[in-house]
Amino acid sequence: MAKPAKQFFSYPYLGMDTSVQKEHTCSTCSVVFKDTELQREHYKTDWHRYNLKRKVAEMPPVTLEIFEEKMSKHQEKMMVTSCEHSWA
Repeated sequence: MAKPAKQFFSYPYLGMDTSVQKEHTCSTCSVVFKDTELQREHYKTDWHRYNLKRKVAEMPPVTLEIFEEKMSKHQEKMMVTSCEHSWA
C-alpha cells in the first residue's frame, strides 16, 4: 500500500492558499498543491483512490488524517485476525 507523501498540499481546497495556482488542485480530495509534480504524486496515493471510491458512492471526501486513522485501525484489525488464525 502506497503511503501518502509528506504534507505537500494545503487545506481546504476552496481558495485559502492564494500562493497556489488553481490548476494544481484535486477536487476529489479537496486539496491544493504547490506544483504539478506533487499533484501527480497525489493521484497515485491510496488516499486519493479511497476518495475516488467515496465520490462514486456520492460520499464526501475524507482528510488525510482521517484516512490514515482508518488505515491504521484496519491494519490492526487484520493483524489481530491473522494472529487468531495462526493459533487455530
